[in-house]
Amino acid sequence: PHHPAWVPVAVTAQLAKDDAAEALRLADAALEAHPGDVRLLSAKADAHFASEQWDAALVVLRQATEVAPDDVVLQGRRGEAARRAGELEEAREALDAALALDAAHGPALVARLALDVTENRLADAETIVGRLKELRESGEAYQRWLGRYHVARGSGYAGVRDLNRSLRMFRRDPEPRLLLADLFMQAELYGRANTLYRAAARMRRATREQRVAGFLGAALSYGRDRKTNRVAPLLEEAIAAARGDDGDPEAPSPLADDPRYVLAEAQVEYNLGRAPAAQRLAERARSLDPEGPTAPIASLLLALIDDRRRRDPEAHLRAAMQTPNPQPLAFGLLAKRLGASEEGCALGAAYLRAAPRGDARQAIRSLRTDCE
Repeated sequence: PHHPAWVPVAVTAQLAKDDAAEALRLADAALEAHPGDVRLLSAKADAHFASEQWDAALVVLRQATEVAPDDVVLQGRRGEAARRAGELEEAREALDAALALDAAHGPALVARLALDVTENRLADAETIVGRLKELRESGEAYQRWLGRYHVARGSGYAGVRDLNRSLRMFRRDPEPRLLLADLFMQAELYGRANTLYRAAARMRRATREQRVAGFLGAALSYGRDRKTNRVAPLLEEAIAAARGDDGDPEAPSPLADDPRYVLAEAQVEYNLGRAPAAQRLAERARSLDPEGPTAPIASLLLALIDDRRRRDPEAHLRAAMQTPNPQPLAFGLLAKRLGASEEGCALGAAYLRAAPRGDARQAIRSLRTDCE
């Protein structure tokens, strides 16, 4: 019953039944009889992966790669486990080892893409994306990280073309819809973003956080589209989703300190012409998420407030161009200010790639003529 050739099959069968505990028991029992067997160590790592026990998986895969350092699959999985466990230096070392063994190993390349995006090494990620496209990679993990890569770059509509196929491939998964919605927001196509946000929020497989993200994204997209009266009902739906079915409707809002919620409120105040309130809320949203995806959007709104109040918006525009969610409209607005300089022309070109139908397109097309 503990044969190293049979136990991995049994582990796979238990994982198919969502019984990771039994899978782990089988692997451990077999390893007592056959310590250090790579096949059994790999099966045990499978059980830890299924339970998202990344630290434990990493310990097992370290043992496995000590026994079989030239196994590309084990090195790649060690890299993925290390990334998920937060051991980013080890993750890069393991993935470099895997790709040195086989430069075209798809899973290792996808794991490397995930690591590069996680560490904001977008130039390296671009190279990996090119290699994966050459290999015609189309798996679920690749599609997720490709979407995150495009959002982190501020690709906007250019990223939409890459991600559209993921909706057809993963019809029941909310995440591709949320990522595409983020890209449509960058492209200033707010109606399309709104449709995807709301669809994601109402999918059966959506987690509580995905439902909240969908409703808040839809609220902000209505605000950016100046459909101000439609924002409040979606904020209420977001609050209800955050509370869950067992939440107390009389309790304080669980989203009072959520930067996305605060930013939607700021957008409403801006639309209503109440610049001081909009500025206060946008600054608060940014302070609640200074390194996260809401901060660049808040900075863009602060730049628009500066412009409305006849202040220099450049500092806020540059902040809005930062990862992990650069706002292409900031590229366009700064390009208009810089004119036909080297930086202005580069920013204008990036804006037209990301938002070819955006509000600043006519001015940037005129600028492009001066740049040529």
